[in-house]
Amino acid sequence: MINNNSTEKSKQKNSEFIPNFTQYPNEILDNWMPHLSGNQTKIINVFVRQIYGYHKDYDKISVRQISSKTGIPVSGVFRDLKILLSIGAIRILKKGDKSNPHTYQIVNVTEVLPQKFINTDPRFFNISTKNIKRKQQNNLCAICNKELQDNCHADHIYPWSKGGKTIIENCQIVCKKCNISKQDKIND
Repeated sequence: MINNNSTEKSKQKNSEFIPNFTQYPNEILDNWMPHLSGNQTKIINVFVRQIYGYHKDYDKISVRQISSKTGIPVSGVFRDLKILLSIGAIRILKKGDKSNPHTYQIVNVTEVLPQKFINTDPRFFNISTKNIKRKQQNNLCAICNKELQDNCHADHIYPWSKGGKTIIENCQIVCKKCNISKQDKIND
């Protein structure tokens, strides 16, 4: 039997619920989300809420605050913040300390993404894919296992000239020397 008293309270709570919302930029959904892990997406959601939800351009947000809002352990928040900073999704406007958190800003996607993340030539991997693969490979060349330098290349494992697609699963980061010697051969 349903308790009518609890049903009435539930109806009363729902009628008092006032819907409000945070506008979420389409550019983030369309261009960042395909490149982010679940935890990185949660962190971006906190930034969107804390910054855009309160009509700000930036905000002081502590690692503990992000952890409590996302359920991600503090160590995981540190790791994913480093990745978000390295791919250019967020930036630190003002460094903080133990008692005063960093001031963060979401990068203006309408200016940054078309240049860095949106791929206009289907032969080339975008910078997000390159950064993700470089991290996955521990900054080592996929062919010779030497440490990658700044002039490293994003290479198609199955060559573009032989029908290989420009997708993250077909990407490897290699040093310039290995890429030039590989040409359009398929790795063993």
